[in-house]
Amino acid sequence: MHREIDRHWDKASPLHRMDGRVRIPAVAAWAAALCALGSPWMLAAGLALAGGMARMARIPAREIAGRAGGAALLLSPLLLVFPLVAAPGERSEALLRAASMLLRGCALVLLTFPVFNTARFHETMGSFRALGVPAKLVSIVLLAYRAVFVFLEDLRRMQTAAAARAWRHGGGPRTLALCARHMGSLLVRSIDRTEALWHAMRLRGYAGEFPEARRAPLGAGQWLGGAALAAVPAALVLVERLAA
Repeated sequence: MHREIDRHWDKASPLHRMDGRVRIPAVAAWAAALCALGSPWMLAAGLALAGGMARMARIPAREIAGRAGGAALLLSPLLLVFPLVAAPGERSEALLRAASMLLRGCALVLLTFPVFNTARFHETMGSFRALGVPAKLVSIVLLAYRAVFVFLEDLRRMQTAAAARAWRHGGGPRTLALCARHMGSLLVRSIDRTEALWHAMRLRGYAGEFPEARRAPLGAGQWLGGAALAAVPAALVLVERLAA
């Protein structure tokens, strides 16, 4: 079973009810505020609030911890590299700077939950289009998103076929040769499938943009909800500036 990026779209929360044309700019304000924060303590507060926003979107705590932990694992070498390359008298400051980057990265990763997990993926991309993202870029993302799952399904079938023939992954030239044949076959299939898909889309009137249902005007409640959501990180930046 595929783990789609929008698998929590059908849950109920204030963020699910918020229109993407408001929710996405509000989350962008969160990202801008996190980039503006410099104190590790304020960034830790921002990380906690980003996790709280993900929980408000009904994302399981285990999933939040897993994504934050993955980002922390990726960025953890900074805690070793920064002090090593810093001057002897600046190592404490370098360690704090590395900790700030780690906390900021984890918080930014958690912001993907309210963007992509609170609506169907095509609806989210439609919101990006309504916010001015070029239509061709939106179409490329939608097609690539679909192609990823087709690619993974083809790869799974190949692995199943290899296992049915008593293949055991070991190493050495035989494994490399099998991987090369798999990748070559997937490349040829993807080219043929892409060409067939393009002709089918052209026959159905595709002209560079997918049709989209007309969106209802945004009400005052939507604007107020977006403003309240964006005010939280703005308050963090204000507190840090006043305390400096």
